[in-house]
Amino acid sequence: MCSRHRYGLALIGRTPAKCGPVWFWLGLSLASGIGHDSAGAAEATLTFVDGKQTVTNVQVLSVDEIVVDEDGSPRQLSSEQLQRLSTEQPAKTPPQQSVALRNGSLIQIESVDWQPDSSEIQIRPRRQPVVSLPVSQLAAIRFRRPSAAVDAAWLGLLASPIRSDVVVARRDDANLEPIEATIISVSRSGVTFALAGREITAPLDKIEGLLLGTTGAIEPIRSPPVTITDVYDSQWLADDIALVGTQSVPKLQIDIAGATHELAWDQIRSITFKTGIFEMVDAEVVDATYSPIGSPESFRANTLLSEWFHPRQSRALALGGGASIRYRVPSGYSKVVGSVRRDDQVRQFADTPVQVVIGDGETWQQVLTDREVLGFELPLADAKFLTLSVQRGPAEGIGDQVIWDNVRLIK
Repeated sequence: MCSRHRYGLALIGRTPAKCGPVWFWLGLSLASGIGHDSAGAAEATLTFVDGKQTVTNVQVLSVDEIVVDEDGSPRQLSSEQLQRLSTEQPAKTPPQQSVALRNGSLIQIESVDWQPDSSEIQIRPRRQPVVSLPVSQLAAIRFRRPSAAVDAAWLGLLASPIRSDVVVARRDDANLEPIEATIISVSRSGVTFALAGREITAPLDKIEGLLLGTTGAIEPIRSPPVTITDVYDSQWLADDIALVGTQSVPKLQIDIAGATHELAWDQIRSITFKTGIFEMVDAEVVDATYSPIGSPESFRANTLLSEWFHPRQSRALALGGGASIRYRVPSGYSKVVGSVRRDDQVRQFADTPVQVVIGDGETWQQVLTDREVLGFELPLADAKFLTLSVQRGPAEGIGDQVIWDNVRLIK
């Protein structure tokens, strides 16, 4: 049972993050005020839900509330009043490897250590303590940096349901080969896995990454309430947080995927409150069009033909060749994530171009050639609109019905 420390108290040391707000040693009670003269305090810029900002010293921090210094006196804020907390720390080049957790976290790491028969895996973020996580919380490991040549294929594999572990080999600069196997261990020297009764060790430079078996697509079941972005662009989705350490060396303690981790304050770039995942099928549709074969102009949604071929919405979105749908993007989201594939009912098909357009600018475009799943993860950059479209391929409508799966906005 833990108690919540209120004003006028000072505490040396720390308590677990799950115990709520923690006061680090102030030397004086908050009633005396720590003011702006507190060297080494956790300084940050707060952005409120109405867009207003203020620069302040953070004294107490949890998923529910934050206490800051305001003219020498403590001011208590609910996290529901805030969009984010940001620091002035510059971004740094991330390590080459990364791990994806089932709660939605993406952590940039130096290396992974997974011993045979172990139920835990150790990951090593740069300039941070080693983190031991249950293997059950691990969704994927990627050993190479993102690359435009294979990112769509890699993200498509992440979005696909898999029944067993998958070793994703990199055959050349532009081709990935998924191999169902049983992963035994991972180290700096390579990956050991069982395949067709044989035990094989492959060097990391031959492998793009690993997918850990699950009964469904790799996606978070629920959204943890806080996202911490560090200077190496790791996205830590935390169930709880607490400000710990000392006044001169403040740290942030986070509870993540069954583990506890600490980040030095100078490694944090931002903290986003009330982490959100917003499905695009719930967004406002601004426009939807369908261009019949041979038509010189698009038919709007209020025409009979467009009503017949109108994009069909469920939790997934079905679009045919020549169709597009434009959504209004709610404020406060940083990126759009999802995947696209050919409709399972299609039996004959040819190349089908698909597009995601951010605002009126950046366009992600790929071509579906078979039954592959292609994934995307794109920055929104304050865009107000997002358009999904399917273009007609050279075969003029043969098999160009596609499904956009789990397209969602991430804060």
